[in-house]
Amino acid sequence: MKPLVTIIVPVKNEEKTIEQCLRSLQALNYPNYEIIVVNDGSIDSTEQILKRFDTITVLHTEGVGPSMARNLAIEKAKGEYLAFTDGDCLVDKEWLNQLLAYFTHTTVIGVGGDQLQPENETAFGKDVHEFFSLIAFSSDYLKTKKEVMPIRHNPTCNMMYRSAAFKEIGHFKKDLWPCEDLEFDRRLIQSGYKLIFNPKAIVYHYRPGNLKKFGKFHFRYGRAHAKLVLKYGFIEKIHCIPPLLLFLLVMAVVLFLYSPVSVVIISACFLISPLVYFLLKGKDFIAALKYYRLLFTTVITWTAGFIRGLADKNIWE
Repeated sequence: MKPLVTIIVPVKNEEKTIEQCLRSLQALNYPNYEIIVVNDGSIDSTEQILKRFDTITVLHTEGVGPSMARNLAIEKAKGEYLAFTDGDCLVDKEWLNQLLAYFTHTTVIGVGGDQLQPENETAFGKDVHEFFSLIAFSSDYLKTKKEVMPIRHNPTCNMMYRSAAFKEIGHFKKDLWPCEDLEFDRRLIQSGYKLIFNPKAIVYHYRPGNLKKFGKFHFRYGRAHAKLVLKYGFIEKIHCIPPLLLFLLVMAVVLFLYSPVSVVIISACFLISPLVYFLLKGKDFIAALKYYRLLFTTVITWTAGFIRGLADKNIWE
């Protein structure tokens, strides 16, 4: 008998994708698993769609947030392994087999996988996915190397842990979202455990559908990362963005007092360099302009969220 796996899916207002998500989970090529969906206060037709799936356990909460929603499902889970994905993801039929394949030693506490584009992704969503791939060096959200390797973090849209991890380390921090999975993985690594990335464990992830949603996505991440900095210090490469921007601003003001023209020239070079990078990577000027707009939006909204996060009174519980 294969080990029992509990698949946990927190959802809120996912009427556009949740049925596809659950259909893909039901089509998994694995004989022994259960699915727990946490409907966290949806006000669209998500609840009605979930009623079509009578073999799936559904928990109902009133907007407690993804971290607490996952924790509630963990308490109900019966599996030896807990696999996590999101309501805007579809899974490959070999997803569970590929994740389980690399629990090769007791020190391996978690295995994650790759994120690809769904076939019916929107044009904007495809641009976002390509943009994420191009700037993947700045975070652990997407992996550019397509090989099995140790990692420090893999997001919970595509991750499996031994259930014992939550008994030993504790659960996700209920007041931290997003980045609760990043913080949890940090505790695992510090406890001497290993995390593995397997690119053959695939989910197809829908991205924000427009620029406004994209901006809100990064604002939330910036705010959460500020809380990580307040708790642990500068632990991620992306945490260098706010102090770097502040340093550049101060240098520009100082330099302007001595040579205004040089400030204009240096600023122009600095602002155009990302466009050149995107152009060299993709050989497409129109696409480079799209990625440049996404980068500008990312820096502005993420930094705004980071500043907002620094002002929050409570870090998390």
